[in-house]
Amino acid sequence: MSVYTYGAVLILSLGAAWYQWTKPAEIASGAEVVLLYGEQNTIEQMSWDSEKDSVMVEIKKDDLGSYMWATYTDKKKEKDQVKSFKVGKDGDKLLKALSPLVAIRELKDLSPEKLEEIGLKEPTSSMSLTRNGKTTTFDIGSEAYGTKDLYVRNQETQDVFLLDDSKIRSLKFARTRLPDRRLWSFEKNKITGMTIHASIAEQSETLVLENRNWQDKKQAKWIKKTDPESNNTQIINWVTKFLRSTNSAYALDIDSKTLTEAFSIDIESDGSNPEKITIFHDAEKKSWYATTTHSRGLVKLIKQSITGLYDDLPSLFSNEEPQQPTPEETVEEPKKETK
Repeated sequence: MSVYTYGAVLILSLGAAWYQWTKPAEIASGAEVVLLYGEQNTIEQMSWDSEKDSVMVEIKKDDLGSYMWATYTDKKKEKDQVKSFKVGKDGDKLLKALSPLVAIRELKDLSPEKLEEIGLKEPTSSMSLTRNGKTTTFDIGSEAYGTKDLYVRNQETQDVFLLDDSKIRSLKFARTRLPDRRLWSFEKNKITGMTIHASIAEQSETLVLENRNWQDKKQAKWIKKTDPESNNTQIINWVTKFLRSTNSAYALDIDSKTLTEAFSIDIESDGSNPEKITIFHDAEKKSWYATTTHSRGLVKLIKQSITGLYDDLPSLFSNEEPQQPTPEETVEEPKKETK
């Protein structure tokens, strides 16, 4: 192969590379289309409504900042069941996907037969989005063949689009995808300390814990602030278990008069205001609940995780190892006979 041939190949390669680098983004190709313009901070409310359920998500503000609150209605029961909960991180992803809301393509000049085929002749589901006081509602049709993408129609303009279902999936399945299960807003690796308040032997006690060297994951360790040289194995184990705690559901319909405060924890994090978690026990139902700065409402806790933490509090305050069951209290499993 001659030098000229090599040169021609090189020039063509460079040209192809230049085109790939400089060609317009796919969204500018004209295939995709914006259904609804707007920034994330202009959204005030969004909703999903179907024959089996509905959800309304509102953007709220309090002294701690803005947050998203959902009201979910299950229509499948004889009587509608309504639940409310704070929205978690999937809500932030939803806001981003809606700002702006972009469809795969627009479908024009559809016949009545085609509208029926794609589920938009008599749609049973709809989605609404409110920005700056204006509400836009989309009818939701069926899924496109071979994909889960949805046919949608703007109720005001009657324009029809094909929409990537992933953009609104968390709103459609709000009951399972949107609830915030966290008890605090901090990242675990940025928590710098905890102050535990509890009644030990009918005396109000306080235990201050510090996450020493928290900036370095390998060097970080939890210690008792008043006695940093004491054995901290139990403290580390207790804190590790506590930091795995999540809420299982919001319990706004529970009568607080039936609950007894068990203990509370003030959590501190680098660069943020402290957050408080108060743990309650319902002895009759053998259930555990909590109110937290982050949750903005009463939440139900997983019984198995909190019971052990509560039982270990006396030994945690005294820095003694939890008492192990005596031989008499230990029930041995019957041995299997070998043939």
